[in-house]
Amino acid sequence: MSYVMTIRNQIRGRLVMQGKSLCAWARENGYPHGDVGKIVERFAGNERRPRNGSKSLEVIEKLEACVGMKICG
Repeated sequence: MSYVMTIRNQIRGRLVMQGKSLCAWARENGYPHGDVGKIVERFAGNERRPRNGSKSLEVIEKLEACVGMKICG
């Protein structure tokens, strides 16, 4: 199992403990279907974070706060 899949599974597990899915979390926070999954897939485990002011950074920071773990950077 790749490192990215491990991070994604940890995110999924922590959201399930809160009674949510990744899609449900995205809807609650006003993101289109599929966008959050693509962002997590792209940046999970990377040493660098998305650019300041980008939508991707906003998603990563909100998701990190929600699940209580570091996704990238």
